[in-house]
Amino acid sequence: MVTPMTSDGQCAAGPRMKVLVGVQDEGMNGIETYAEQVALAARSAGHEVTLIVTTAGAARSVRGRIGTTGIEIFELGVAPISPRRQFAERLWVGLQAQRIGASLRAASLDRLRGYDVIHLNRAALVPFFTGLSERIFVAGWFYPHARLPRLRETWRHARGPLMRRAAITAKSLAFFQADERGYRAATAIIACSETLAAQLRQQGRRAIACPPPVQVEIPGSGEESRSADGALNLLVCCGDLSHPRKNLGDAVRCLRILAQRDRPVVLRAIGRNFEALSREVGQLPHWARLEPLGPRPPTEVHAEMRRADVFVLPSLYEEWGYVAVESILSGTPVATYPVYPFSDMLAGGLGVVAMELRVNALCDAIERGAATGLRGSALSQAGQERFGSAAVGERLGRIWQGHGEL
Repeated sequence: MVTPMTSDGQCAAGPRMKVLVGVQDEGMNGIETYAEQVALAARSAGHEVTLIVTTAGAARSVRGRIGTTGIEIFELGVAPISPRRQFAERLWVGLQAQRIGASLRAASLDRLRGYDVIHLNRAALVPFFTGLSERIFVAGWFYPHARLPRLRETWRHARGPLMRRAAITAKSLAFFQADERGYRAATAIIACSETLAAQLRQQGRRAIACPPPVQVEIPGSGEESRSADGALNLLVCCGDLSHPRKNLGDAVRCLRILAQRDRPVVLRAIGRNFEALSREVGQLPHWARLEPLGPRPPTEVHAEMRRADVFVLPSLYEEWGYVAVESILSGTPVATYPVYPFSDMLAGGLGVVAMELRVNALCDAIERGAATGLRGSALSQAGQERFGSAAVGERLGRIWQGHGEL
């Protein structure tokens, strides 16, 4: 929905601007889809929006999702990449930036000039856009933004085999170096949390906290989809259930503790590689139910969220917990460990953060989440006011116009 215009053609929330958002590649991770979500949020606030995508396949996917929203799609014409190249880019962030940058140099840059503001999803891309607009904003994702603390934190939460941990830690250093270059060249950093924004400001950088916008289509009120089987219904969701950082074995351990003969407890698991949880599954009492649902499309994930009493998120670290926001917008409270970024994200009663990083503490957080009165349509509305596309679109408009807090 587009914000109404005033009689002189301005947005109700401020002057209408030409906004260039990018760059959406073919991946579906949160940083890629951030560009699409920012474009939708900017359009909902009444701005003229162009979204840059890399390939024809990415353009088709985006058009299929956003429909006729009035957003112009600008295709860079990048050739699809091989699985080997995809793997290489996952290991070294600079390779993706180089591929996109080469396509930008080959494109007609005249079409990318004349925008009031450019908003990018990756700091590594900022140098390629320098000079195309006086105002270039970039999303800030990774905390802490300091070389040695970043390496220590990544090593600590990566877990798994030695070589895998070393590769992930080296990758985090590459992200840090790309962030450094991009942050220096940007007008300001749009940090996904106040914790990150505050650290960047302490370092003398222009940083403003603004959460990524999220859209979740909810049919009716959240309460209408709530399960009525009398059990305590828990849900976990992850693309890869075996990912060490997601730490989903702790959710199964909570199921073992919470399940009692006189109180049914069900934990449903959405994602691939359920067999990685087999060790914990073998220790469950027979009255505890663990249901593997496999991978599901977003509409079915959101339906399962509305069915659950608590969404359990035992991650050891998240750049930004999109899945937690989706649960909030679906009307289901979240229970997490006390790790970044959940103290920011769940403030105001949107969920429960465990008192410490222990399974028993997570169990207590789950029980408090199940007992909270803020759920269903009330929780969804509170989430919309903080994370919804319309609310974030208006906030971004103020930031782009120079009215954001610094």
